[in-house]
Amino acid sequence: MGSTVSQMTLDEDEDKILLGECKLKWSKFTPYHRYDAGFTKAEVQRLKEKTEYVKWKIGKRKEYFALFSMETIPEVHRKSLEKDRISALNIKELLGR
Repeated sequence: MGSTVSQMTLDEDEDKILLGECKLKWSKFTPYHRYDAGFTKAEVQRLKEKTEYVKWKIGKRKEYFALFSMETIPEVHRKSLEKDRISALNIKELLGR
């Protein structure tokens, strides 16, 4: 397992950390493996596991996760991800395009 993430943001005042992954090129997944906009459940789990590499306020911090996608993310997938405390963001929406 690699220990890199696409994005990390810290809020030192409130002890919050956000880890994110970007997906710019898409692989085809079967519906069984598909989680959201090209991300598989295994990829999401790996993102969560990468928090162990961040030696910042362990046990005190609040952890948040985000997936950044070039594809439009269907609402049903966003809601599914939100149940696991993961934000799903479309890069074009973030840039106002």
